[in-house]
Order: sequence, then C-alpha cells, then structure tokens
Amino acid sequence: MLYICSRLIIYLNFAEQLDSIVCRLEDEIINAKISTSNPNKENYIYHDSKLSELNSERNIARKVFQTYRDPFLKRKLNKLNKQINKLDQKIETDAITNELLNVNATDGKVWKFVTPFEKKTKNVPSLNGPAGIANTDLEKANFLAESLQTQFTLNNITNPDTEELVAESVMRFRTEANSVCKDFDPPLPSEVLDCIKSLSINKAPGIDGINNKMIKNLPLHTILTITTIIHKIMTLGHFPTRWKTATVVPILKPGKDPTDTTSYRPISLSSSLSQIAEHLILKRTQPNTVKLSQFHTPPLRLKIFSLATSRLPFFSELFPGFLRPTMRRT
Repeated sequence: MLYICSRLIIYLNFAEQLDSIVCRLEDEIINAKISTSNPNKENYIYHDSKLSELNSERNIARKVFQTYRDPFLKRKLNKLNKQINKLDQKIETDAITNELLNVNATDGKVWKFVTPFEKKTKNVPSLNGPAGIANTDLEKANFLAESLQTQFTLNNITNPDTEELVAESVMRFRTEANSVCKDFDPPLPSEVLDCIKSLSINKAPGIDGINNKMIKNLPLHTILTITTIIHKIMTLGHFPTRWKTATVVPILKPGKDPTDTTSYRPISLSSSLSQIAEHLILKRTQPNTVKLSQFHTPPLRLKIFSLATSRLPFFSELFPGFLRPTMRRT
C-alpha cells in the first residue's frame, strides 16, 4: 500500500494533495504497527465460590435487616462484610504473589511492575485564572493555552534595517537558485536513513503516535515514500499542516505554585517525521539564509517549529506555507 502511495506522490501538484498523502502515510504506519503487534491476552476474571456465597448471604441479611431493623441482624451483616473484605484482600494478595513468582526477566514482563514505581507524573490541580477557577481538564487546558499565548508572543521584529537585510537575502537567494526550491538537490534515501539512525528511541511521539522505534523499523519502500514527500515539500514550498501540529505538555516549574497558570513551562512533542524533513530542508537552505542573531533583535521565546523560527524573517518572505504552526492542547 505504501509502495503505491510513493508512486502517486510524484504526480502531486497541490498542497492539499500533499497533506492528504502525509495523513495516509501516518495511518499506514500505525496500522502496520497494530497488525504486527502481539494480540492482547484476554483477562479472565476469577470468581471465588466462597466469596460468591458470602455475597449472596450478605445481600439476604441486608434485606432482612432493612425490613425488621433488628440489632442482631445488624451485627450479622457487619460480620459478613468483614469476612467478605478479608477474603477479597486475601484473593487479591494471592493473585499478585502468583503473578510476581511467574515474572521472567528475559521476556520483558518485569517492566510491567517496575514502570508504575518510576513514574513521577502528577495531575494538574485546579488552576486560578482571570475567568475564575478551572476544575475540569478542558477548562485547565484553555487556561494554560491562554497563559502560554500571553507569555510566548512573538517579539516585534519590524525594523527598517532588518526588513532591508531580509529583502536582499531573499532576492539574492531567488536569483542564485532561479526558483524557490526547484534547483535544490533532491533528498536521498541515504540521508533519510542517516537521520533515522540518529533518532533516540526514548523520545515521546508526537500527535501522530509514531515513535522513533517504529520509524527505525520501517521497510525500504516506506523510506523511499518519505524521501519523495520531502522532495515534494521542497518543490511545492508547502510544509504539511499535520507536521506543523504539536502536542503541548505543561511541566510545573520547581518551587512554583501549582495553581498558577504562569508556573508551567510547555514541552512541544512534534512528529519525528517532521523533524527529519526539517533537518534535510535546513541542510539545503542554511547556506543561503541569514541567522536571526544578525538582525540585532531579541531571540524568540518559543520554538514551536525550529526550522521556521530559527530563520523567521527569511522564511516568512520565501516560504509562507512553512509558517503558521499549530498546537494541540492536552
């Protein structure tokens, strides 16, 4: 399926078609991962016969006590509840003990018990904001999004000297290249493979759910598809909208008030495929670009899309479709 998709990419001429192909590629990778994964074992619920008998007896005793309100029946009901709780705890303890005894360090089952103890994540408490108090997850996400939007507003870089320098750089680049990107050397599959080899498998995936371990196991024809997509990005001058969307996770700053929205710093989880495309595009455009530090303006505070923001004035003139990154709230 992916091989057929790579052949179709050659005839793409519109940005909407490129976005559709990227979404299709991501779906194919996810479906391939699901089809090759080990099926989940069904959880068989064990029902102890003694526990079932005590539950039935307890239900009858409750109905009789609610009818007659006899203190003796109340004591009997409390006694049955204690027996049920004690037996339930014993059954749960025995099940965990047997599961631990059957753990084998060679098949990876031990991580099932170790991982919960290593996690240090905490839920975001109720947040205080201008509109009141946020209790639900949706309200918290909206409060944090508004706070981050206020904190990370792009700096004003409108300056006559800067604009003149950008105009000269763009004109020189277009004159030398004679087009936007068509004279660039097309990306090679070997370059894509080098980028994939440098990816760390301990990184969290982006909005597409494709982690680096999955990318490292992609077949060769999928690598060719990715290479063709990156080439089309360069020739069309359009970066896929899907790859400009990041999942933003709020991280509490040490020693800060957890109920204050300004106490959180964002971490953007972008697609690993988009990072590969960024690297190859930046590798070809970097010699022709002017660094942002040469514009004598303060650095940008938020780097959502590294390729666009690191050369923001140049890319805003040359590649309008590369900008306008979006964020998904979590």
